[in-house]
Amino acid sequence: EVGGSGGEGGGGGGGGMAAAASRGSSAPRPPPPAPRYAQLVCRWTALVCSFALTLGVAQYALFALAYLGYGQREIAIAQSSAAAAALAVNLLLLPRLIDTIGEAAACAGGLCMLGLGLGASSIFRQQPTHAAAFLLSRAGLALADTTAAALTAKLSPADARPRNLALLQSTQSGSRIFSPLLAAWLYSASLRGVVTIGPPGALPFLVCSACALLTAPVTLLALRPRRSGGGATTERTTSTSTSAAGGGS
Repeated sequence: EVGGSGGEGGGGGGGGMAAAASRGSSAPRPPPPAPRYAQLVCRWTALVCSFALTLGVAQYALFALAYLGYGQREIAIAQSSAAAAALAVNLLLLPRLIDTIGEAAACAGGLCMLGLGLGASSIFRQQPTHAAAFLLSRAGLALADTTAAALTAKLSPADARPRNLALLQSTQSGSRIFSPLLAAWLYSASLRGVVTIGPPGALPFLVCSACALLTAPVTLLALRPRRSGGGATTERTTSTSTSAAGGGS
């Protein structure tokens, strides 16, 4: 009887170890690491957003004075309204979008809004169409810029996160050095008729619009979340095994 009890105890121990090993092997695996080019896509997105910010503040003042008949008061109202739109997007819309579609899709959507609004505001110069397009571009800028920083942190390993965030900020700072010069050259080329794309004065806005629209699908494809193969099936298998073990006991 004692031997039988020992055998049963040994069998029970072996069954417990087998169950633990089974549960360990069926545990969901962590998602694979992000590809190396993901950080480059985030930095390029930040570069496009920084260029758009330069256009929306400094270059837009020249554009509005020349082609919209704005004075200092109208420019101040436009910039304050744009800042309010960006704040509303980040506070009210962004958290819901991230919960619903994720950071990558939200960033791509913001780039689409930025590209469409920036291009439309440079072509359509009658109110209220122009004002609506301008506010759309600034709302999209806020959405894309914020989610690019969030994706940089999310897709970085813990030890590389500070370095990647520093490189993102350095990219934006570097853009503020050359983007005003590029915007001024494109604006002058548009006025002189060197490049005849769009109405006079619209060239820098159209170039940035094209960059944003072309970046949007790249962001969506390169930065979308990657799941480990069979993750959901593994979780269901684990749940089923646990239920079966509970029923057996």
